Amino acid sequence: MRGPKSNSLFSGNFINFFNVGKLRSLLIFTATASVFVYLFVVNNSATLGIAISEYQRNIYELQEQNREIQLQITNLRAISRIEEMATELNMVQVDHYSYIGGDAVVAVK
Repeated sequence: MRGPKSNSLFSGNFINFFNVGKLRSLLIFTATASVFVYLFVVNNSATLGIAISEYQRNIYELQEQNREIQLQITNLRAISRIEEMATELNMVQVDHYSYIGGDAVVAVK
């Protein structure tokens, strides 16, 4: 008399439980998909690295332009520059100031 059948994966029917052909196909598909995902991730990482270095270069260039503009602003705001421009425009220094009072009408409608 035979004993009860075992449904365990470790019994002699392991090969029949998993079809070896299907398992092999699944492993090949998984390995191939993993390779493609790996290549995709590596390619994206390299592309992002290039983009980041370009952005950093652009930031550096913009910072240099900003420094140059700040220097120009400082030079144009200098009192000596303003006095020089006033002289070139034939402006004269005012000796007497006259202020309009708060009750005076400046413009008529």
